[in-house]
Amino acid sequence: MKLGCAYGLSLMMALVLGSGARAEAGMGTDPLADACALVSTRPGLRVMHVKGESMEPFFGDGALVVVKAIPFARLQSGSLVVYRNRFGELIAHRVVAVVPGGGWRVKGQANSRADSTLVTAGNLIGVVYATFSAAPVSTPALKAVEVVLAAPAR
Repeated sequence: MKLGCAYGLSLMMALVLGSGARAEAGMGTDPLADACALVSTRPGLRVMHVKGESMEPFFGDGALVVVKAIPFARLQSGSLVVYRNRFGELIAHRVVAVVPGGGWRVKGQANSRADSTLVTAGNLIGVVYATFSAAPVSTPALKAVEVVLAAPAR
């Protein structure tokens, strides 16, 4: 699902193309338009809007990330993952250790402890494929973009 990108994507692309700039991800000045351009060219990607500071300095509150769906078997220590925790929240944290027979332990970069929910094949959404803005992004179109938390462990 490409939440947020359907809203105004053709208008954003028209503005980029109309200005003579190349319509490639990372080439414009609007991080949401750039992220949407990337998502529109590759299957299995979605844009998410980060809320929280647990992944600083990699990305912080207000940043945009593109998440790529991958098979659970491809996860490895150090991966930046998005998963659904036991509270039903979407979380973006780093894989820190495999738990034999139980999945992967994850932790926010700036957190002192690991999350209580393990990442499993059943709750994995994907890996952070790209970060389009490490700083806060503000535009009305963000209201349609899925939120992922980079929050304290719970």
